[in-house]
Amino acid sequence: MIVAEHKGRLGNQLFQLAGALRLAKPGERMLLLGYEDLERFLEPDRQIRYLNSNHPLIYRLATRAMAWSYRLPNWLRRQLWSSLQEDMSIGRIEKVGARRTLFRLTMVKETYFLGDEWLAFELFDRRRIRRCWREQAGQWFADRGLDPQSCCFVHVRRGDYCHYPSTAEPGVLPRQFFVEMMERMAALQDASAFVVASDDWPWVRDALPELPASQLVLEDVELTLAVLASCGSGILSPSTFGWAAALFAGSADQPQRFLAPQHWVGFRRGEWYPYPGVESCTLSYGEWSPHSTESLVKEIG
Repeated sequence: MIVAEHKGRLGNQLFQLAGALRLAKPGERMLLLGYEDLERFLEPDRQIRYLNSNHPLIYRLATRAMAWSYRLPNWLRRQLWSSLQEDMSIGRIEKVGARRTLFRLTMVKETYFLGDEWLAFELFDRRRIRRCWREQAGQWFADRGLDPQSCCFVHVRRGDYCHYPSTAEPGVLPRQFFVEMMERMAALQDASAFVVASDDWPWVRDALPELPASQLVLEDVELTLAVLASCGSGILSPSTFGWAAALFAGSADQPQRFLAPQHWVGFRRGEWYPYPGVESCTLSYGEWSPHSTESLVKEIG
C-alpha cells in the first residue's frame, strides 16, 4: 500500500497522485490523507481510498501516526517500511528503505513530483474528471455560445507568487507576458476566444480590460479546472493548476498548443526553478524577457 499526505491544493494534489500512481505496482492500493479537493474533482477509483475531514477522528489519528513515524530513527524506519525522500534543490526523488521491509508500505510526504519522469500521465484523462464537472463545463461554454476546442485558456496565477520564490524575483507574470502570448496564440492557433481563470480578478480586470466579462471563469476551483481542461489550447502561469489543465486538455499529444514561460518560476533569473527537471515535453516554452525592475514593481503593485 502507498500512503500519501497531501501538500497544497488541487493542482499539487493531482501531481502527487500522478506520482503515486507511477510508483504503484499493479493492483496496489493507495490511502490519500487530506486530499479533499482531489476527491471532489475525480471520479471514484477502487484503487484509491480517501481519508480526510469527512472522518475527522480517524483522519487526525492517521496524520499524527504519519508524523510520529517520521520521528523514528532512520535506520529503524527503513526496516519497517519504505518512504520517499525528495531533494527540492535538484528535483531528485529516491525511495528509502530496506530491500524487504516488515510492512509492505510506502510513505509519501511532502513530495511534489514536478517532472515527466515521475508522472503517470494516464491520470490526466478528461474522463477521470467527475461527470458532474464535465457536464457543467459543457454547459458553461454552451451558455456563452463558445466552442471549447476553439477557445484558449489563460491562467493568471498571482497571490503568493507575488513573493515566491522571492520578493526580488517573484514568479508572478506581468501583463505584457499575457498580452504577447495571447497575440502569439491568436496568430498560430486562430483561437476564437480567450477564457481566463485567476486568483486575482481586480488585477485581471485592470490589466486586460478588453476581455468580455462572460469569458472570465468566476467559478469554484473544480468547475474552473474542468472548464480550462475543455479548451483546445492554453497560456499558463508557472503553476501546477494550469499545467494540470493543459494535460487534461491534451498537451501531452499537442504541446505546441500550450504556452508557458521559459524556465517556469525561474523566468526572471533565466534558470529553471525549482529545478531543471520541471521542464516538461508536454508544454511549449516561449522565449520572453520580463520588464525592467521599475516596470516590474508597477506590474506587481
